[in-house]
Amino acid sequence: MIRFYNENDINGVIRLWEEAFGDSENEIRFFLDSCRKPLNTLVYEINGEIASMLFLLEGDMHFEGNDFPSYYLYAACTLKKYRGRGLMAELLNFAKETANKNRKCFICLKPAEKSLFDFYEKNGYKTVFTVKVAEYHAENSIIKDVPDNEINPESLRNAAYDGRNYFKWDRQSVEFAFLHNKFFGGNSFASCKGYSLYTSVDAKTTVKETTFTDVDFVLNSISENRETTEIIFPPWIDTEGEIKPWAMITAVNDESKKIVDLIDNAYLGLTLD
Repeated sequence: MIRFYNENDINGVIRLWEEAFGDSENEIRFFLDSCRKPLNTLVYEINGEIASMLFLLEGDMHFEGNDFPSYYLYAACTLKKYRGRGLMAELLNFAKETANKNRKCFICLKPAEKSLFDFYEKNGYKTVFTVKVAEYHAENSIIKDVPDNEINPESLRNAAYDGRNYFKWDRQSVEFAFLHNKFFGGNSFASCKGYSLYTSVDAKTTVKETTFTDVDFVLNSISENRETTEIIFPPWIDTEGEIKPWAMITAVNDESKKIVDLIDNAYLGLTLD
């Protein structure tokens, strides 16, 4: 049975999340306490057990200067013992029906691994979001961090991507991305000119999202000194790098179906992974 989340589901959701993604209970509760909304959380219950689930987060698809109300589909997963039964396909269909009832135009998602692109394509999703991945030798930081409360990251993000096609988060969601990144051990740099969100593991720093277009400035905005720095840019940035498929979209109604075929090289960016 597919239904919306209720507060009695919390333990089942945590067990499923732990098995699917390997996060700790504290990490899971951090997301649930911040982003969970009962009517945006779908669960597939079998014999009283949460067998499969997904979350629908609010956002807009910004296309050719217009904002189209949309969902970002997050943390879709199924217990191992129930996989291969088509539960997720049913959930995806229910999610689309829910989006249509709530007057959304699109649902976007980022497959957790390459093999899942084919699965989502079979369920009506199209790859339209790409990124440009570039690798550089890291340099010492010469810029001091600015407290997050002195900037509006939503405005910085929208100003940086103005005139492009991208998934548009509201201020609460962008600020949550900063908190989420920090909670999982990442760092951020923010100034009145832009921001960088990044993580460092061993000898490598990965800039997950930046609103800067100048590579030297991005490198100088990170505080870690690592052997290499990988920067994930929007696809339109004029720098050398490899264009990679990143995320997918599906239309919710007949009008938005006409638009999907026109979207190309769009940018999703923040994915909370």
